[in-house]
Amino acid sequence: MFRKTLTIKVLTPVHIGSGNNLHQIDLVLENGRFFRYDWDYLIDFLIEKGLMAEFKEVLKKRELKTLTDIKSFLETKGFELPEGAILYSAPISCSKKQIEEFIKLSGKVYLPGSELKGSLRRALLLYALEKDNKLFSSFKRVLEERLINPKPTHRKPLKKVLSEINTFLEDRVFRPFGGSSYGDLLKFISFSDSSFCEPEEVLEVKEVRLFKLPRVQESFELRRCSDLIEDRRSICSEVVRPGSEFTVSFLFRAEQFRKFREEGKRLFNNFGGYRSTKVLELFTFSGEEALKNLLKAWSKAEKLSVEVDKTLKSCLEESGLELTGEGHLIRLGKHEGFLFTTVMPALLRKGEEEFFAKVVNKLKLGKGRSSIFPKTRKFLVDNSGKIPLGFCSVEF
Repeated sequence: MFRKTLTIKVLTPVHIGSGNNLHQIDLVLENGRFFRYDWDYLIDFLIEKGLMAEFKEVLKKRELKTLTDIKSFLETKGFELPEGAILYSAPISCSKKQIEEFIKLSGKVYLPGSELKGSLRRALLLYALEKDNKLFSSFKRVLEERLINPKPTHRKPLKKVLSEINTFLEDRVFRPFGGSSYGDLLKFISFSDSSFCEPEEVLEVKEVRLFKLPRVQESFELRRCSDLIEDRRSICSEVVRPGSEFTVSFLFRAEQFRKFREEGKRLFNNFGGYRSTKVLELFTFSGEEALKNLLKAWSKAEKLSVEVDKTLKSCLEESGLELTGEGHLIRLGKHEGFLFTTVMPALLRKGEEEFFAKVVNKLKLGKGRSSIFPKTRKFLVDNSGKIPLGFCSVEF
């Protein structure tokens, strides 16, 4: 078993959602900061001071809308809001009525190991499509048969079709010897959850603005960052600031992988069908080499995705951001969806613009949005320009 500690450095703001939104009643805004309060502590305080009955009456009348109103309520009773009720505070530069919360455990900020593994999985799919021409041709045929021109008897809801296409691709990339009983290549590696940080040390609240490209009818003309049209919608999110660092443990079960590979080789000749071996080749019997290979492939896929998405590349250039350094480039959290960072870059990279247009049409996307990447972009906007989310570097 091989274990290595990795350092993840945040290059552009990262948001990994908890699934929870903070509302006005959960926080107080003062002097460019927001203060998150602990309702359990507040209720205990109200009970201790004998104010709970009166507080319930105020709630019934719906006289409280924000925690500022709670402060006023306490002041009328001769009390100040107790300092112990503050969970944490962070700088804020937006004024929305709700804030997307960053994931935390016991009040601490961290990067989930599942997020890292999911990012690696997505990147390796793009890496395999780029490196393996046979896999790409096979996958293109499946898109044609199941999505673009399905037989009348084979037509299914779009969601089910996309699920089947995804399964087809993952089977051929991550299950090289076929059969679920032999498992997935990525079951031999794991990432721990990261080290923990206090929210005050790494978090800030920023407005994430949505942008779209003008519709391009006849050509796949590459657009500049300045051509982006701002959508009316925007979101306030807790994000981890650039420069923040976390450590995670990488674990590779090399001995189990060796047995898996030897058993798979014996069965491979009897397996009917094609499985890509490009990702399999990244795993070696040496844990150190396996880690290096995986990180290189991960970084190459992320860089390829940026290279193909010329609008994103233009925004990085205009803002003066360079996604370079000693570490390997990865991307985490909220940014682009799975489909648009794997299949779409691969199609455009292979010169399949016409086929790409057919996929876009069948997905019913692109209307009023980008015909290059038919998905609304998410950027933070500051004095330097539009900042994309989620880029980090990994060092070991």
